[in-house]
Amino acid sequence: MWKTNLTLLCILAAFVLLGGCGERSEELQGSQDIPVSEPKSSGAAKATPVTFSAHIAPLIYEHCTPCHRPGQAAPFDLLTFKDAASRAEQMADVTGSGFMPPWKPEGGPERFADVRRLSPEHVATFRQWFENGTPKGDPRDLPKPPEFAEGWLLGEPDLVLKMSETYELPAGGEDVFRSFVIPIPLDGIHYVRGLECRPSNAQVIHHADILFDPTGQSRELDALDNEPGFVGMRPIESAAVGHLTGWAPGGTPILYPEDMAWSLDPSSDLILTLHMLPTGKPEPVDFQLGFHFTDKRPKRPSYLLRLASTTIDIPAGATDYDVVDQFELPVDVEAVGIRPHAHYLGKTIDVSATLPGGGEETLLRIQDWDFNWQDDYRYRKPLLLPKGTQLRMRWIYDNSAENVRNPNSPPKPVAWGANSSDEMALALLQVVPFNASEYRKLAMKLQAKSFVDKIS
Repeated sequence: MWKTNLTLLCILAAFVLLGGCGERSEELQGSQDIPVSEPKSSGAAKATPVTFSAHIAPLIYEHCTPCHRPGQAAPFDLLTFKDAASRAEQMADVTGSGFMPPWKPEGGPERFADVRRLSPEHVATFRQWFENGTPKGDPRDLPKPPEFAEGWLLGEPDLVLKMSETYELPAGGEDVFRSFVIPIPLDGIHYVRGLECRPSNAQVIHHADILFDPTGQSRELDALDNEPGFVGMRPIESAAVGHLTGWAPGGTPILYPEDMAWSLDPSSDLILTLHMLPTGKPEPVDFQLGFHFTDKRPKRPSYLLRLASTTIDIPAGATDYDVVDQFELPVDVEAVGIRPHAHYLGKTIDVSATLPGGGEETLLRIQDWDFNWQDDYRYRKPLLLPKGTQLRMRWIYDNSAENVRNPNSPPKPVAWGANSSDEMALALLQVVPFNASEYRKLAMKLQAKSFVDKIS
């Protein structure tokens, strides 16, 4: 019922073709500035032939090279004229279709940081360069290639956690979803303001989620499995640190302000959940996580506000099955970021905020959901959502044979579940109470909502 390995390899090739992982926002510490020359406008491109040195190199250095370089997720480099010329037609096709660089939120006023969408002029530049025979141009126009920091981007961590055993990813078969239990060797609670992920083999890891299990159930599942970790993914409810923690190829870590740090509690286990893609040969997988602490107790703790449903029951053949959840804010908050989550049948997601005065804000809209593009979206500036704001999430699913991502042929009924063969409906909104003293009030109302959701 899963995709074949050949299909997965095709998806992976498309995924990494134009890595599209641009420079992080001003909050990011430790990353290197990438010198990028401004590409010529479309008008200038018509008057002056598009060349690699003057036009294409600045684009690939900014949008492609962060992934397409040695040791990163992409299977080939995009550093030189030779690299780019050999991929010119593919670059023109995938940028022209909008498939690359990967950016799913719908257009409009840009609210998010690190937007990877190319402008129409830049898309036309890739096409024109290919159609004109990929001229190299004057070497004097070539900008300096980007430089990237070696080792830990945020500096040497205060604590490094890693998988207790190397996992060997099978050579073939379907994509692998596996969770690894990592104890936290601390004497007491520590406050985290930065978390950096370092996979040993980035090319085989589609994405990672970092969760925390205070129940010990994950250890039990690990003990019952003969291999390192256990099959499947922990339910997202385990992610209770108040921050969007995870990793995807090309991602760069963020060092938050000290007053927004989160608590790392050794009474919980860290659960590293990996979505891995076989490459045709056995692949060793290890993963390290570097934590940066602060001695200061956070004064502005954030909370993961969960809009979700566990009552999903999608009939076979349904093309527009929808799931809705909503929540009224009991306090003023600032929205910092958002993470949507569904599986292969997800089609669209809308998350909106109806303000007390009657106005409406779109927090996130994706009209072509793709399970292969998991991402967190951070707002360029925090969005103030006053008390009484009605938050609403709506997912629509396509369980028909026409859905090319449907893992079941013919379609079959699909219900809620943590495995990717099941479905989920989730939007995690990272919010910071405007008044820190009201954190508990927000938490209690959300906990009451969670209890009602579980028994309904």
